[in-house]
Amino acid sequence: MRCFRALLASALALPGGALAQGTAPLGLPSLRITELNGEPAACLPPGNPPLELVGVMVATLDGDWPPEQWGIKLNAGHLPMTLKPGQCVRYHQSLPGYAQEGRDLPLKDGETYGFAMRRMHSEGHWADGLYLSVFCLERGADGKRHVRPYIQHEDESTTYPTCGRYIGWKPAPDGIMPPGYSPPVD
Repeated sequence: MRCFRALLASALALPGGALAQGTAPLGLPSLRITELNGEPAACLPPGNPPLELVGVMVATLDGDWPPEQWGIKLNAGHLPMTLKPGQCVRYHQSLPGYAQEGRDLPLKDGETYGFAMRRMHSEGHWADGLYLSVFCLERGADGKRHVRPYIQHEDESTTYPTCGRYIGWKPAPDGIMPPGYSPPVD
């Protein structure tokens, strides 16, 4: 898997490369980010075909393979798990036939991460078969950690969560103005 930063830079450099609802950069399908048992999880949204997983990773946006945080990869000779719409894979989840990859560094509050999955039989462009979504972690007043997704809209804007940082996507009016964002000058 390529560097998330390269993926995002490519998406921003192309006309219309910003996100639309249900898609990720470069037209990549997105995942629905949620929280399961206090950990980030990515779910295959309704309307998508089943996904035969070859690998899954959570990494900072400048991360690469193998990830610093967490990843799993299908072992040779094993059949892939088929993820159906509505099903999820949780950060640090063990799956039969998959080996953990990377350094297994813990996720940090206030940091932005990408959650990516790759499907089987994706031998074309490196982004073919890649599903991607972005989230950050926020510590609440109650002391609990919360997973906050970046939400893309049809008008090519993004609702940034309160823990979010600017990653090159136009902020939506319903969210925060992320640190580092400079509005265009008319």
